[in-house]
Amino acid sequence: MKKKIFTLILKAVLFIFFFVIFPDSPDSSDNIFGRRLAGLDYGPFREAQNPKNRAFPSEEEIKEDMIILREMTDVVRIYSVTGENEKIVQLADELGLQVAAGAWLGSSEEDNEKEISRLIEVANSYKNIVFVVVGNEAILRRQQGGVDSLPNFKVIKYIVKVKKSVSQPVTTAEPWKIWLENPALVKHVDFIFFNIHPYWEQIDISLAAEHTVEKYMELKKAYPDKCVVIGETGWPTDGLSNGLSQPGAKNQERFLREFLQTAEEKSIDFFLFEAFDEDYKSTEPNSVGPHWGLYFSDRTPKHGVRIIKESVRTMAEEEKQINISEQK
Repeated sequence: MKKKIFTLILKAVLFIFFFVIFPDSPDSSDNIFGRRLAGLDYGPFREAQNPKNRAFPSEEEIKEDMIILREMTDVVRIYSVTGENEKIVQLADELGLQVAAGAWLGSSEEDNEKEISRLIEVANSYKNIVFVVVGNEAILRRQQGGVDSLPNFKVIKYIVKVKKSVSQPVTTAEPWKIWLENPALVKHVDFIFFNIHPYWEQIDISLAAEHTVEKYMELKKAYPDKCVVIGETGWPTDGLSNGLSQPGAKNQERFLREFLQTAEEKSIDFFLFEAFDEDYKSTEPNSVGPHWGLYFSDRTPKHGVRIIKESVRTMAEEEKQINISEQK
């Protein structure tokens, strides 16, 4: 019973702060989204900017981005809060956006400790942080033989540390296969946050949205007591083909239309990857790294994105009756 109550509380928390999917607005029929987005993954780097060279966007540029983003969503996900990244949280707060804040984990224990310590500090300092993500695909990179990676037991160690130090829900981000193979990882997070990119799985665009939803349902079935949220999904608009997967703007638009429709029908919580193209990712495989954005790096929309009016879908009666403060 206690476990069920906790699951319901978390579900309500994620709804209240995360807003899932907004239904169609009558003024958005020519918009490929047709609804406000549950969440967007955000990287701030524009042309000639690169975190490796410490070439960061200005505060004014980040503010410009937040203004664009709040037209489409209420929640942005960022992958680190160290250094200049904290400005994102601050400006998002000032402009009414909520943040899913991350810590980037790799092979350097010193760097990891800095990321974790700062994540804890920022999470306890800003009320607009709705949950925290301890690492992104660190376990996957270890499986692929990457040097900037971690084994699952070390990721779990950091998750446990953060959970003891913040009040927000805590998770990590890994592909669906990693979650299925690591029930111990599932045990230690508050909810499953999984990345899925049909392009990397060589899925034809005609099956991409269906495949994404199938893997979501597979995780729900494997772990019925856990909330499941898609942390990344999208389609590149340029680059090389990967098996049956063909990059392109039309294919991105098709994926978005088909996935968003099904996500609304099945009440799937998700973050789209990603808000803006980031040119510095040009060295990533298949030359698709810089081309996942809904906007080009100069902030020109790829699909005629415009302001969408808010319309909040009704919570399920079960969720309405939960009083979070009384259950703590």
